[in-house]
Amino acid sequence: MYPRIRWFSVRTIQGSRKFRVVGTFTQAPLVWNETMDQELHKQEFANAANAPCIYFKGKGNDVLVIALYVDDLIIVGPNQNQTDKVKADLSNRFQMKDPGPVKKFLGINIDHQKDHIALHLTDYIESLLSDYSMSKWQGNRIPISPKVLDEPFSDDANEPCNQSEYRSIVGKVLYAANTVRFDVNYVVSRLSRYLSNAKVMHLKAAKRVLRHLSKTKTFGIVCCTNTHGELTCFSDANFASETDADRPARSKRAYSEGIKNDDYVYMLNVYLGSNKQKSYVLLDTGSSDLWVPTSDYNYKTSSSVRDTGHAFSIEYVDGTTAQGEYYFDKLAFSVFGIADKDQESTQYTDNNLPWALQRAGLTPKASYSLYLGPDHGSGVVIFGGLDTAKYQGSLTKYNIDNSQSSLSLDLSTITAGGQSFSENAPYTMDSGTSLALVSQDMLNFLNNLFNVDSNGLVNCDEQPFKKPSRRTFKVCLNSNLRLYWLG
Repeated sequence: MYPRIRWFSVRTIQGSRKFRVVGTFTQAPLVWNETMDQELHKQEFANAANAPCIYFKGKGNDVLVIALYVDDLIIVGPNQNQTDKVKADLSNRFQMKDPGPVKKFLGINIDHQKDHIALHLTDYIESLLSDYSMSKWQGNRIPISPKVLDEPFSDDANEPCNQSEYRSIVGKVLYAANTVRFDVNYVVSRLSRYLSNAKVMHLKAAKRVLRHLSKTKTFGIVCCTNTHGELTCFSDANFASETDADRPARSKRAYSEGIKNDDYVYMLNVYLGSNKQKSYVLLDTGSSDLWVPTSDYNYKTSSSVRDTGHAFSIEYVDGTTAQGEYYFDKLAFSVFGIADKDQESTQYTDNNLPWALQRAGLTPKASYSLYLGPDHGSGVVIFGGLDTAKYQGSLTKYNIDNSQSSLSLDLSTITAGGQSFSENAPYTMDSGTSLALVSQDMLNFLNNLFNVDSNGLVNCDEQPFKKPSRRTFKVCLNSNLRLYWLG
């Protein structure tokens, strides 16, 4: 159902027995906000987590949302009866008036149509153009010239401009960029760097943004009926002319995703293709690919798939094999093979997820961090950074053995049951399995220590194994790093 939007202007506060005049002392705004907040909570509204002035209650066709700005409220909801009831309840507490469906709020034009709502800044932009006598200036298709981007702004010897006018333009255009006109956000951020010492070239660039807004003043955000509102693309309207070296650093961030322990492997959900086919995949530092069972993913039903024309056939150390084909397709962010592509078992190599995220400008660096919960039941993988709240003390760096085809550390000693066995060999760091590949000599040592039978099984009910010393493993990687497993 298409939601109706109404707004109400609250002029005075009226209690059942007491009256409070809020305009005669410095705490008036705080008292007013606390009063309205208490009333909305009394009516079972809750604050949005990241926007305390947004209140909501209910769900589905009974959801109600209230936006509070000083003494104005916008009430949004698909159920007109619910909206009228909230209006009546608030009118019993406050003196209010109802101007009808909202057409303008905080300078934003709101157009109601049968199948959509449009948000734009036509009136605000026309006011800007009038303030700077630019109403009749010719408009521009883009907010900044690519030639200007090729030669980034600098503090040169150009004549200083009218600082007050420059700051005024940038400040007013910044409001447009932060509300509806996101396409000018980049150029406004560039112009904001020179608020303390703007030159003539900067003022010309700022006025060019106004000319672009004049050309596109009816542009805005359209919210259509019965759509999911998925954002599929975004542009800063600069014709991909980005040359600023620190631009990627401002737009990049780390990505975090929860993982789950499924008996002996760590798994999570991934959504593939234009139709978002769900698959439960393995988080594997021993592979650089996303392995998806054919039972979970049908490439023929996805309109975004691209066939690489390559197939693979892999034989493992234990004699098992795997065969399949390679495809490129859309990914709804989740996790899969994250080893370096140089560890690929076939001749066809592509950027794995950490590298793909970094080269797409989404993360600051091609890295990942694995955090496994203390109960081994769940964990988190973070791409492009790390979470300092998940560990204590300082991190210890350890060199990876680059001579191996996997992420390997140098194993020197393994200790169990009070006995030790020394061996200089690589130890693979593989989150995709709980198994470890060791030499035959080390395997014989462990077999004798734990009385392993011919089937490779250990009877944990045997008395010697119940001793704490028998259940603790210590793996020494050279002399600097020790890993402990407690059974």
